[in-house]
Amino acid sequence: MARQGVQYDQVAACAETLLAQGEHPAIQKIRDMLGSGSFSTISEHLRQWKISQKTQATEFMRQNRDLPDPLLQMLRQVWQEACALADERCEDFQTQLEQSTHAAIAEAQAATKQAEDAFQQSQAALRDLEKAQAELKTQQQLLQAELSQTQAQRDQSRTAEAELKNQLHQQQTQIKQLQSRLDETQQAWEDKENRLMAQHQAALTRLEARYEQDQARWLKEVDQARMQRQQAEKRHLEQQQRLDMQKQQSDQQLEQAQKTLANEVQEKNQLQLALQALTSEKLQLSQQLKQLKQDWQSLSAAHAELKAVTGHHRYQPLILNS
Repeated sequence: MARQGVQYDQVAACAETLLAQGEHPAIQKIRDMLGSGSFSTISEHLRQWKISQKTQATEFMRQNRDLPDPLLQMLRQVWQEACALADERCEDFQTQLEQSTHAAIAEAQAATKQAEDAFQQSQAALRDLEKAQAELKTQQQLLQAELSQTQAQRDQSRTAEAELKNQLHQQQTQIKQLQSRLDETQQAWEDKENRLMAQHQAALTRLEARYEQDQARWLKEVDQARMQRQQAEKRHLEQQQRLDMQKQQSDQQLEQAQKTLANEVQEKNQLQLALQALTSEKLQLSQQLKQLKQDWQSLSAAHAELKAVTGHHRYQPLILNS
């Protein structure tokens, strides 16, 4: 048998019970009282109930037309102001949610643009690397011809090998240090992003709770409008000023946090570019070292052949240590 959904009468009864207890009839509170039910279904029934409450207020005015006109006019004005103020608070809360959503989308778009720029830069670096490899090949051919002509150049190559090994070791050390800094920056960036999201969610939760409390108080003050109208208007004005001040402070904190986050993202990108440059340079040095080893082996073989032809044994074949 299909499960029966929440009915309008159930939602209306819960809403009236909450009002009688001096609480605002929020969707979550009604669902807790019912024990189950869809949020969308409860929301629709609650909206219809609020409309019926406005209709009942109009019917009350019609049935009590014999009351003095000033009193009826004052009650009608108080009711209209309370309804308008509640609607305005709903619109403000929805506007804040939309602004937060738009800001998150803008940040995601900015991150995508930065990733595309980094990809284009890597493509340009790859083309530069291919060009450098071609130039390196030409230089290696010239070096091979020079090494076959003189023993002194072979000694210089041995010195160059030691320097290249030293540079390679230094580059590896720098790469490890940069990778460590990059990991630390990434973790710090993720932690700060989580804190900002938590603060933003907490601010939204506080605003929603404050709105529900204010709406419940306004509905209750309608029954006491004749004696407390001036006091209610004064309290509302003071509360509005406090809320505006809190919203302004929250906006300033969010703006400052966004600036800080943007600076950290920029520093992260710079570290990544530096790591890519060092990795490319390491590859070039490794290729140069490999070519030099091959050249030395060829030169040692040529030297052995020359010694066999001339019969001189003063020079020993060059042994290259890897």
